Amino acid sequence: MLITHKIRIYPNKTLIGQFNELFGYSRYCYNRGLEIWNNEYKLGNKPNFRKVRDISKQVKNKWEKEYSPNVLDSAIEDLERGFKNFFSKRSRYPKFKSKRKCNNTFRFYRKCNSTIRVKGNKLFLPKMKYGIKMSELPRFNGTIKLCTISMKANTYHASLTIDTNEEFNREITSDSCGIDLGLKTFITLSDSTNDYQDNYPSKLKALQYKIKYLNKKLAKKSKGSNKRYVMITKLQKAYLDFTNLRNDYLNKLVNTIVFNYDIITIEDLNVKGMLSNKKLSSKVYQALFYTFKVKLTNKAKQYGNSLVIANRWFPSTQTCSNCGQVKEGDNRLGLSNRIYICNCGLELDRDINASRNLRDYGLSKVS
Repeated sequence: MLITHKIRIYPNKTLIGQFNELFGYSRYCYNRGLEIWNNEYKLGNKPNFRKVRDISKQVKNKWEKEYSPNVLDSAIEDLERGFKNFFSKRSRYPKFKSKRKCNNTFRFYRKCNSTIRVKGNKLFLPKMKYGIKMSELPRFNGTIKLCTISMKANTYHASLTIDTNEEFNREITSDSCGIDLGLKTFITLSDSTNDYQDNYPSKLKALQYKIKYLNKKLAKKSKGSNKRYVMITKLQKAYLDFTNLRNDYLNKLVNTIVFNYDIITIEDLNVKGMLSNKKLSSKVYQALFYTFKVKLTNKAKQYGNSLVIANRWFPSTQTCSNCGQVKEGDNRLGLSNRIYICNCGLELDRDINASRNLRDYGLSKVS
């Protein structure tokens, strides 16, 4: 099983200089590969990773010999992935990378035991003069297959892809839950235990105001000036803190659900359609429904949980969890109605009612 572990690293001044050179070399290889790719299209050929890589190696400069060929290969791989996403209509046509706007990354592959290794609390990479100090040791035992170095807001991270044979065990329970996603309360569970769901980090709002303030300050700086570069770094740091805080909350929430419930049911939301609503689009975008779904899917697969994704058209909100009656036509529950009232006498919060319907849906599918 391949698992990726991202760790913060603290390179010294010599290593930072090497990193900056490799960031630039990776960007240079990507732009050269894109130029070759476009020329091949003009000639009527169908380029691919191997063809573009071979042409790139033929036109290599002498100064490129001091850099690892892994950097060139990974840059062409990223380019090929960009074209695949374009043809799958998931992204735009690949563009040339600029020094100030692109992400600073490069990768190394494992070719032998000495290529990528961890000794003590340091990470050793090919053609690096010194070991790189890490904030923590890898949490998984296994072989490091891939290492990606990235830099954002003057902070450096190493993303290690580890091939491990470890078994991920948890206490097996017979409990099941349905998860209703919403904007007022991020998630609501069918057993109404919302003690930890409502504890959305309060610092996020403060960081949002800080990002808004820094964006206004950045707009007043003249382009190309050092003060603008300093403000961009501050803004990147605020965005990084915001992302880390939100991911930490989602990871802890997913772990709590996976370790406490064996059968988990979640609804398949039409996020694209929800974003078309101008009044709700900003809140939907910040809610990260898709990110939560991906994290929950991966963690449930890792620990052997039964995850059921309810059909998008399943009327979880309009169905009574007690008698099964469905509200239709003029009786449908609107967004402003927060209490579900049924003729059978049920009066219940609409989110709890929906989550219980999702739980029953998942139990029927698993059985």
